Amino acid sequence: MESWREELYHHGILGQKWGVRRYQNKDGSLTSEGKKRRSNNESGKGHPLRDKRKAYKQRVASIQSMSDADLNARIDRLEKEKRLKSLEKERAYKGEKAVEEVLSTSGKQIAGKLLTAAGVAAGAAVAAKLLSDKEFAGTMVNVLLGNVKKK
Repeated sequence: MESWREELYHHGILGQKWGVRRYQNKDGSLTSEGKKRRSNNESGKGHPLRDKRKAYKQRVASIQSMSDADLNARIDRLEKEKRLKSLEKERAYKGEKAVEEVLSTSGKQIAGKLLTAAGVAAGAAVAAKLLSDKEFAGTMVNVLLGNVKKK
């Protein structure tokens, strides 16, 4: 057996102090929480764990009283539900993959356009700064027009 299953841990209730009762004062009278709890129990609301245990026992008893045909029908139903869940996950995965592909493609296109626009803007800023110098601007125009004399 695994070692962690052989040990019992109890960490108590958060904020609970040793020797201090939650529902009862030292003189035996009930605290306001204790009064609420008692009124809930009397109004038909039981302890949550006790209710869960009771529901579990009823479920086990109903399973034990089922015929073989009823059990087989129940098993078939559960297997079909399990298969349906796995198919839905598979379909969701395919849809997720398609959305991811579309977003990836459009993201690459948008990033390319943004980088191009940033490059054009940076180039325009550099050109504007360089062309503000009249001598440099004239030289550039002559180079572009092919009017430069070779030495």
